[in-house]
Amino acid sequence: MCILRSVFTKWKADHLGLMGLDPSSMGCKSCQPIGLPAKGHTGTVFSVAFSPNGKQVTSGSADKTLRRWNVESAQQIRPLQLFEGHTDRVTSVALSPNSKIVVSASLDDTVRIPRWNPV
Repeated sequence: MCILRSVFTKWKADHLGLMGLDPSSMGCKSCQPIGLPAKGHTGTVFSVAFSPNGKQVTSGSADKTLRRWNVESAQQIRPLQLFEGHTDRVTSVALSPNSKIVVSASLDDTVRIPRWNPV
């Protein structure tokens, strides 16, 4: 299985190439995206984290928001899964093993735990 497989695969593969790494050496033969690009952020996406079941992705962006996406449809989870608590770029996102807790870090010097109900 391709460890780079995600809606963001092409971006990762391109950047691995820039870093002098060969995506095929990581188990990825074609490195083709498995879905449409997830659009909604208004700034550069700096961090993504898969849910343990692989059905959702949470992203953090320069637009100071966190968003949660359905991997297959590349659509934001409804009701809208959006967190707007940071005052500067979100640089890191992590999920708890059961996906119920999301933690984000930002250049605003804070770590936040959004209050939203995972789907």
